[in-house]
Amino acid sequence: MDVLSDDGVRLYLNNKLIINDWTNHATKTNSYKTFFEAGKRYKIKLEYYENLGSANVKFAWHSPDDILIKNAVNAAKKSDVAIIFAGTSNAYESEGFDRDSLGLPGDQNNLINSVSKANKNTIVVITSGSPVTMNSWINNVKGIMESWFAGEEIGNAIADVLLGNVNPSGKLPVTFPKSWKDCSAYGLYKTQDSVTNYSDGIFVGYRHFDKDNIEPLYPFGFGLSYTSFEYSNLKLWKSSNTDSEWKLTFELKNTGEREGSEVAQLYIKDVKSSLPRPEKELKKFKRVTLKPGETKEVEFTINKKALSYYDPAKHGWIAEPGEFQVMIGSSSRDIKLKDSLELKN
Repeated sequence: MDVLSDDGVRLYLNNKLIINDWTNHATKTNSYKTFFEAGKRYKIKLEYYENLGSANVKFAWHSPDDILIKNAVNAAKKSDVAIIFAGTSNAYESEGFDRDSLGLPGDQNNLINSVSKANKNTIVVITSGSPVTMNSWINNVKGIMESWFAGEEIGNAIADVLLGNVNPSGKLPVTFPKSWKDCSAYGLYKTQDSVTNYSDGIFVGYRHFDKDNIEPLYPFGFGLSYTSFEYSNLKLWKSSNTDSEWKLTFELKNTGEREGSEVAQLYIKDVKSSLPRPEKELKKFKRVTLKPGETKEVEFTINKKALSYYDPAKHGWIAEPGEFQVMIGSSSRDIKLKDSLELKN
């Protein structure tokens, strides 16, 4: 049984309190697992209050997961392709509360594993607002699509991508970890009376994974396409406008058979800094659309601001003289081209 509520809820089964969440909170779901016998009557009582805002409460029950999974497996065996829609919802992640786990809620991992064994052409579409772990089944499926929390046309959008009517070009705005232990907040999360005191500083996301040399499941900036791209011919020179501005160009070629868009990413590394800095820092990115076989020149401008870091002791941004590495990549872990520049006093 599931009870979704905004603020307090209490659920009784045969006069026994089974869910007790009598507190103010954003919309979330509380669950209780039990079995109802056919032909038997049960007494259910639900209490609810709303402290502030719009009242929101829902009560639901469903058949046991093993029956639902069995039905899904039977359908998958009869199909050419199996598509599983999995993920979270506003009942599991929200601006008003934090997730308890990066895993898929409920028995979804078992569902994916069971269906993928029954049908070798299984695709998983993830609907979530943040990363989910997927190690238990990632090698058993043919495709994975992250759809995030989208609008009313998301069904048509997913269909267009899966059917090949649209060539995908999205890039991950976050890092997907292999496990919760790999994340920078691990060891800090809800450790003090359910409060998290973040002490990871600037080393969050891909910066943390780079710093500790942790291999992510999918890196920041990652994204597949139905075509392929080639990076080449990087050129970097100082601009004539100022002593602290540089221009760079490189060539991007569509080497596949479909028109597509690539998001090229510019990262900077301060080779030697007075204060700790990330291994690389995203500074700019550009989306480039190319027809099959087409090549375009991509240009970026780097200025002193892009080389700077914030010094809390000096309460300001500092750009120290020295060498900086310039990296062009398809993701934070797929660097295609490198060069360097020197900032002088």
